[in-house]
Amino acid sequence: MRARLLLVAEELLSVAVDKALDLVLEKVERGERLKTEDLAILTIAVVRDVNKRIDILTDSLNARIAELDEKLSRRIDETNKRIDETNKRIDTLTDSLNARISALDERLNARIAELDERLNRRIDDTNKRIDMLADSLNAQINELDKKLNMRIVELDERLNKRIDGVYQVLGDVHRRIDGVYQVLGDVQKMMVEMGKTLVDVQRDIAELKKALLK
Repeated sequence: MRARLLLVAEELLSVAVDKALDLVLEKVERGERLKTEDLAILTIAVVRDVNKRIDILTDSLNARIAELDEKLSRRIDETNKRIDETNKRIDTLTDSLNARISALDERLNARIAELDERLNRRIDDTNKRIDMLADSLNAQINELDKKLNMRIVELDERLNKRIDGVYQVLGDVHRRIDGVYQVLGDVQKMMVEMGKTLVDVQRDIAELKKALLK
């Protein structure tokens, strides 16, 4: 009720201002001097016109703001829908990638397990072959060691016999050398005796020469 009364009062005031403004404009056209109340009427009219323009501009701005807000809301809604669709596509793609990764992981694990089993079998076979080869080599080494020991014993016996023979020969040589030294000693004694005999003979010859000269 109060709002209606205010609206009616504004309309009545507007009508009164319009009539007063018409009178002021007639005075201006006649070239009459304006009074203070006339200037007040002009000011009120100008202010009212400015307010109307402001109201029109405000309504226009509000309409444009509302339109822009509606467009922005639609754009935001569309963007949100696109974001939701993108998220759904990302979720779908993520699920697909996870499924592919899981399948690939399972295949890789199966392949790794298969390769590990094959490698373990090959390692076992290699270890068996190494054990067999080691046993064979150990047997050959033992056999060769026996043969070498027998050969060493045989060579040791032969070498001992050779050494004994050498010692025997050296003993014979020593005995022969001792015999030679003994013969040389006898010869030396004979030479000493022969020297003495020669001295005696020379002395006898000298005495004989003296006797003949007399």
